[in-house]
Amino acid sequence: MAKLQKIDTHTHCVPPFWVEEVKKAGKGPIIAYDEEEHLKVMKRCNISKSILSISSPGTHLYPGAGNDEAAQKLARRCNEYLAKIKRRRPEKFGFFATLPLPYIQGSLEEIAYALDELNADGFCVLSNHHGIYIGNAIYEPIWAELSRRKAKVFMHPTIPCMQVGEKLINALLQDFPLRSSSSSSKKFEWYLAYSPLEQSQSIPT
Repeated sequence: MAKLQKIDTHTHCVPPFWVEEVKKAGKGPIIAYDEEEHLKVMKRCNISKSILSISSPGTHLYPGAGNDEAAQKLARRCNEYLAKIKRRRPEKFGFFATLPLPYIQGSLEEIAYALDELNADGFCVLSNHHGIYIGNAIYEPIWAELSRRKAKVFMHPTIPCMQVGEKLINALLQDFPLRSSSSSSKKFEWYLAYSPLEQSQSIPT
């Protein structure tokens, strides 16, 4: 009997230029990515295909609207990098495009570019972007467009945040694995692909 083939939807690729930007922002540490080593792991674990994505902290590395343009440029570079890997080995790799959230207009532009030009398999969003959780009403244009496109969305946890006065501070890291589920504070029309840690968590309907 043939072995069951598996598709890994929680696989992070780390472009070198993204690592440099993350380090400049004082975030990390980031583990280096090696495509050939990844293929060896896939073979050893009987994984037929991996869907690549950019991990936390995403591409909007600094809070404030003044960083929106830089975030969109970094998101575009990351998505083009992942798309090249998919084109090189389409039988082995797909990718979830990243978005420069919470920059709404830039994210809408990247949705169109990723689907129409790069053939993305879906999108990876973080559980919050600078403390703005994905159930926030400001993201409605994003969910509406993703729903219209029938796009798949992979929700990835990131460092939980909490508001204390006018300051945004990091909350307990113990809550990190549960962020994807607790961030889904409403019923969405789009599809969610969960990481293994969160498959047992439910979304309020």
